[in-house]
Amino acid sequence: MNGFNTRVFVSLSLALSTVSLIMSSVILYIAPFGRDAFWVNWSFLSMTKEQWTACHIITGFAFLVFILCHMGFNIKPLAAYLSGRAQAAFNYKTELFVSLALFIFLSAGSVLDVPPFAQALSFGTRMQESWVKDGQRAPMPHAELLTLGALAEKLGLDYTAMLARVAEAGLEFDPEKTIKENAAANTLSPAGFFTKASGGAVNPGQGGGRGAGKGRRNRE
Repeated sequence: MNGFNTRVFVSLSLALSTVSLIMSSVILYIAPFGRDAFWVNWSFLSMTKEQWTACHIITGFAFLVFILCHMGFNIKPLAAYLSGRAQAAFNYKTELFVSLALFIFLSAGSVLDVPPFAQALSFGTRMQESWVKDGQRAPMPHAELLTLGALAEKLGLDYTAMLARVAEAGLEFDPEKTIKENAAANTLSPAGFFTKASGGAVNPGQGGGRGAGKGRRNRE
């Protein structure tokens, strides 16, 4: 039986982490805005946005470690290859110029938000907004982290009436806990809990627009 092959392990792990990074990048590109995702307990493939973000970050670190290991195992042939290529690059000045020009074009286009880059970002924004209906949007960023009383005060709602609705609905409620915590105690999303408490008195989303201009994506 052959022993453990570290090179094969690193290569396979690098390939898997690459696939994972690509998948999580696509999911986060189309996932709803944070304020809405956390408000409605959005999930995809049984993973919340926070979990997809964590997976993307950790996998990214793993990818960095494995790529460094891969380079370490192949440092001599890699150095020889790059040395030869560096010399050969000057024999292909046109190709080098076009490559650099393309890199600058992609970078500048993304920063300046001009077509077709603006359209790519706008498409992502539309996909992000498509997950949550207008009536389910959060009234303000991170509303789920406020207590019901604090959110009622910020929105100008009658807190006493909200307490009455909570009691009438038979919901478990602790005024010191956040809306997120109280919602979880009743197996509801923050949006579902707040809807029962407010009686639909507030149109979610009032209290601050998204402010995503010209293809830009708000990361609240």
